[in-house]
Amino acid sequence: MKFNTPSPLKVLVLIFVFILHSSCSKDSDLMTDYVLSETQNTLDIGQLIIDDTFEVSSPGSITLDVLANDAFENQEEVLITETSTPSNGTVEINTDNTLTYTPNLEVVEQVTETTDASVSEVVDTFTYTTEVVNEDESVSTDTGNVIVTVGTSANRAPITGDNVYYVTTSGKSNNNGASEATAWNIQHAFSAAKAGDVVYIKAGNYGALSLSISNSGTADNPIQFIGYTSTPEDLIAINGSTFSYGDVVNAAIMPLLNGDGTGTGITVSNNVVLENIQIKDYSLGLILSGSNSTLNNIIAIDLGNQGASGYDGFGIRVSGSYNTIKNSYIANATAEAFKVYGGTNNLIQYLEVRADNVTNPCDYYVILTNTSNNIVEDSRVERAPGLAHGGHGLTSKWNSKNNIFRRCETVYTNLDLNFEDVTGNLYEDIRMIGQGTSGSYWHTNIDLRNGANGNTFRNIYMTDVNVAVTFTDDNDGFTPSPDSDVVKLGYNNRFENLIVENAATLVQFNGNTNIGGVNSAPGNDNIFVGGSFTNIGTIVAIYNDNSGNGFINSTFKNTTTLVSLANGKPNNISFTNCIFE
Repeated sequence: MKFNTPSPLKVLVLIFVFILHSSCSKDSDLMTDYVLSETQNTLDIGQLIIDDTFEVSSPGSITLDVLANDAFENQEEVLITETSTPSNGTVEINTDNTLTYTPNLEVVEQVTETTDASVSEVVDTFTYTTEVVNEDESVSTDTGNVIVTVGTSANRAPITGDNVYYVTTSGKSNNNGASEATAWNIQHAFSAAKAGDVVYIKAGNYGALSLSISNSGTADNPIQFIGYTSTPEDLIAINGSTFSYGDVVNAAIMPLLNGDGTGTGITVSNNVVLENIQIKDYSLGLILSGSNSTLNNIIAIDLGNQGASGYDGFGIRVSGSYNTIKNSYIANATAEAFKVYGGTNNLIQYLEVRADNVTNPCDYYVILTNTSNNIVEDSRVERAPGLAHGGHGLTSKWNSKNNIFRRCETVYTNLDLNFEDVTGNLYEDIRMIGQGTSGSYWHTNIDLRNGANGNTFRNIYMTDVNVAVTFTDDNDGFTPSPDSDVVKLGYNNRFENLIVENAATLVQFNGNTNIGGVNSAPGNDNIFVGGSFTNIGTIVAIYNDNSGNGFINSTFKNTTTLVSLANGKPNNISFTNCIFE
C-alpha cells in the first residue's frame, strides 16, 4: 500500500531566522537574538522524495505515478530526468512524469506457472532522478527508489504429487488424504503432515478446535497448509489480506476455526507455511513458537471477551525467529493484536490491525517486546473514534532494540516506546492521522516514556493532533526484569524531517502524575532536524526538568507560543537556523 504525504510548507520570500538558546522564566521575552536572513531561493528536495512500492499482478505494463507520494508542493515544476535499469523488466519515462514498467516475459511466466506455493513473486528495483529549477535558476536534483513486486492475481497452479493431501470438514483420519473424496480431517492433517508435505484445506467451518502442528519442516522442505475456496490455489493475497474492514468471516470462502472464547486456535512450529485461514472467538488466535515459518493471509477476529472490559484477547503472538508474517488481518483483540515476544529477525509485511469494539477495545495493536532486529513494513493500525481505551499503535517496549518500522500508517493511535532498554529502533516513512487538536483527541502522538533512548524517527507525517511528540515519565504497571522503568523521560532521541500540521502542542516534556509519574524526571538531548511545522499552538510545553533539547534547520509557520513553562522548570530549548513565518 502507498500513503500520500501532503506538501511541505512553502518558504516565504522574506523570513526571519531566530537563533535562540535561552533559560528564562515564562514572563521573559523568548524571541531574542534574532537576525534577518537572505532570501531562500533553493529547495532541499532530498527530504521530499519518498520511496515507492508497486505490484504488477498480471502480464503487461503498469503505469507508476512515483511522484504521487512525494512531498513537492508544485509537482508541475518537477521533472523526472532519468531512471536506472531494472533487472527483471524495462522502464520508460512518460510525458506526464509517470513511468511505465514492463516485466520481462520470463518473469511473468515464472510467477504465473509456479507450482511452489512459497514462490509467487519476483522483486525488481530501480531508481528515478528528479530535477527542480529554483528561483535563482540553479537546479536541484535527487533520487528516489522504486520496488516493483511482480506477482499474479490469477490462481497459481495447484501442486501435485504423492506428498499432496486434502482436508475437508467431512474428512476422516483413516482416509488416505489423496483427494477431496478421500480427505483427512484437519486434526489428523496437523498431526501427520511432515517435511515436504502440502496440505490443501477446503473452505468450511471446522469448529472450536485447538490445533497444533506436531512436526516441523526443513529449510528446503517446509510443511505447507494452504486454505482454498473451491479449487486449490484460488485464494491469493498480494499487498494485503483478501479480508477487508467491513467483511464478515465466511466459512464458505476460507477455512474457519470458530471458537468459544477460550483457548488457542493454532500453534505453529518450525519451517511451516500456513496460508488462508480464518480464526474467530478464541482467547489467543495463533501462536508461532517456531522459526523460519511463514504466515500468509491469516484472519483473526474477535479475540477475548467482547462484552466486558478485560485484558484477555490476543491475536497473533510470535516467539520464534526468522519468520515472515504477511498479508494478514486482525480485528478486536481485546489485549494484544500482534506481538513479537522473545524472538528476533522476524519480517512483518502488509499487516492490518483494527479495533472498533467500544466496550473492550484493543490495548496494543502491534507490539515488539524483549526482541530485536525485526522489521514491520507496509502495515496499518486503526482505532475507531470513541473507544474506551486510547491504545498503543506501533509499540517498542521492554528490551526492544534495533527494530525497524517503515512505510506504515496509524489512525487515531500512536507510536509508543517505553523503558530505558528500548533503544536503537528506527521509525521511518510513517503517516499518522489524528482526530483533532482538542485535549479529548490525545490518542495520536509519538510517546517516548520512562527512559526510551537512542531511537530515530525519520520522515514522519502527522496531522490533526493534540500533542505531536511527548516525553513522559509514568508508572506503566509492568515491571521489567531487570527493571528498566527508570525515572526519566525519553532522552537522546533524534527526529529527522518530521512534518506536523495542526497541533495544539508540538512537543511536551511531562511527568504524568496522574499515573505515577514525577515532574523531577529529566528529558534530555532530544534533537529535531529539518522539521516542518504548521498551525501549532505551543511549540514546546515544559513541565519537567530538561536540557540539551533543540530544533535545527526547522521551519515553523503560524505558531502562537514558542515555549510554555510550568512547575518552575527551566527553558533549555535551543532553536538553531530555524525559520519562523
